[in-house]
Amino acid sequence: MSDGRTVVFYDKENKLDRAAKLFPGAERRFSPDAPKESELRSLSECTVVFMLENGKLRDAAENCRLLQNADVFVVPSGIGYTPDPIKIDCSKTRLNYVETEISRVCNLNCRGCCDFINLKVKEEPFYDFELFCRDISRLKELFWGIAQIRIMGGEPFLNPRVADYVEKARALFPDSDLRVVTNGLLLTKTPEETLKRIAAASCSLDISAYPPTWKQKKDISRLLDSLGVKYSFSVPMVVFFKNVLEKPVDDPAPAHRNCIFSHCHMLGNGRITPCSFAFCIYRFNRHFGTSYPETDFVDIHDPSADGRRIYERLSTPHEFCKYCGAGMTPILWKGRNAPADARREDWLIADTFLNTKVAPAIQGAARKSAVALRSKIRDKQD
Repeated sequence: MSDGRTVVFYDKENKLDRAAKLFPGAERRFSPDAPKESELRSLSECTVVFMLENGKLRDAAENCRLLQNADVFVVPSGIGYTPDPIKIDCSKTRLNYVETEISRVCNLNCRGCCDFINLKVKEEPFYDFELFCRDISRLKELFWGIAQIRIMGGEPFLNPRVADYVEKARALFPDSDLRVVTNGLLLTKTPEETLKRIAAASCSLDISAYPPTWKQKKDISRLLDSLGVKYSFSVPMVVFFKNVLEKPVDDPAPAHRNCIFSHCHMLGNGRITPCSFAFCIYRFNRHFGTSYPETDFVDIHDPSADGRRIYERLSTPHEFCKYCGAGMTPILWKGRNAPADARREDWLIADTFLNTKVAPAIQGAARKSAVALRSKIRDKQD
């Protein structure tokens, strides 16, 4: 219930014209960061609007939790399109990131794949669409939004319903930076209607630039440009990184703190895990007969599940972090890797001074810059 007073917070001057059109007569306040609780305290009974960068919205909404009868809207920027104002429920929190594996098969099967896709185990090739809808709808019940959703594989374009997953995710989370992660090699063979539907859902493509992909870069770019699909290529991917320890360490904190993949929470089969390694390690276990922990997950359909508690659990070190190297070691990229060719050493970090002492120190120092570079590359299409 708003008393008619509207206050718009914005973080860049170029948002003023849009604010004036959407909320004529509103009070506008410049706020380079998420407004503090003390600044918001007087705005009970008001309409509060945050026209901020995507990454600032969770903190802004958290600081509104104590407002009485305030209507809160967000207009995120930096997500590839400009949505209409989105009304949110500040009794919930926002999740920063989710990726979901809609295809468990791949046309490249890279050596050392971080999802262990090249280790074929007995499982359904795709994330059942109805189960996906149930799971992602449950996330909407638990969180008011998700800052970034990445739809992945395997190779997602092997799933003939890839556009259905994209459209469902967008319908539920208009606030999200929505992306499909692909090696790009199937794009020129994908029905144009599928690509147009992905573009219409304001979803972009993160194209992993493996050597065979790089050779087709011009053809891929020409096609996507002609269809209005937003996309970005990664840096050329000529190395992967080993990440798994043979034996656990006592303290999981260093690996969690140094994580260069920014804590990639993964959704699937009614569960959410803190990272993709913890989610996918079952393939390594099945193939090599190992017993790495498979217990780092939250059952999102548990009636007692709470979004804030889930957020806290996903944001802290977990059991698999003990088996994850605080410093990764490189392995040359190789595609078309058959299960019979896979070796444990494609993923396992050798217990050497260089790997266990020097590499963690380097990664810890470089982490912030590396994460910023990855974000900059991904965000080039915005």
